[in-house]
Amino acid sequence: MDNQKNNQIREERRKEPRAYVIFVEYYLEQAPLLKISTFAKNISSNGIGILLAEDVKIDTTLFLKIHLLDGEKPIKVKARVIWIEASSFLSTKESKHFEAGLEYTDINDADQARILGYVVRVLNR
Repeated sequence: MDNQKNNQIREERRKEPRAYVIFVEYYLEQAPLLKISTFAKNISSNGIGILLAEDVKIDTTLFLKIHLLDGEKPIKVKARVIWIEASSFLSTKESKHFEAGLEYTDINDADQARILGYVVRVLNR
């Protein structure tokens, strides 16, 4: 119940509409050679929700390469973790995964507009 309540609270705070199923590559600031592939749960022009294979601290900086399903080149952004929780979707007894909400801290205006356009197109289908 608490988890459902937390999700509802998080939903209400979203400032922008979201689109779903985006491929993402990321790495931590302190480990730039260790690139990890994952999926986004959702995306907006302000931030992205992704699945992580590791537990990271709030305010951790991640560098992302976002592959929108639009045939264009990937978008590179810098983002910070604003929330993280264990994933009930992917976690097993042998392997723990996490869901995290990230806020972009470095994204150019053209890429931000491209993400917004992508979200609008997906939601209008």
